Amino acid sequence: MTLTKQVNNLFGSDVEKYFINKQTGGNSNQKGSRYEDFFSVMQLAQLFQLLTHDDDKDDIDIYAQAEAFVDDLLIKFQKHNIQHHFQLKTSATVSWGNAPKSIGDDFYKQKILNDKLGIDKTRTFLVCSN
Repeated sequence: MTLTKQVNNLFGSDVEKYFINKQTGGNSNQKGSRYEDFFSVMQLAQLFQLLTHDDDKDDIDIYAQAEAFVDDLLIKFQKHNIQHHFQLKTSATVSWGNAPKSIGDDFYKQKILNDKLGIDKTRTFLVCSN
């Protein structure tokens, strides 16, 4: 079953459409792309030591603009079944919220989805530039 169908089964078709739209991005996301690139490079630098060890080099998968609710950067630690999700914001003001399509709701849905997918440990991070 595809991930989008799993989202549909868990949350319904309206949330599935929102999930798909999050993946497409577009011009509005271009503003934050440099910030996301710099942040991703910083995360890679922190992981570099792990990636150079033979025991750990196949453990870590890194995705930018992942297929996820918290999607700007995803780091998967395969051996430990752990996922770290990062949502980055460049806005001077960020509202957590709890309504559909809010940051709070995205974090909540990401945890529910990962639990359903059998991820042992989920960590979600909101990273603000300001």
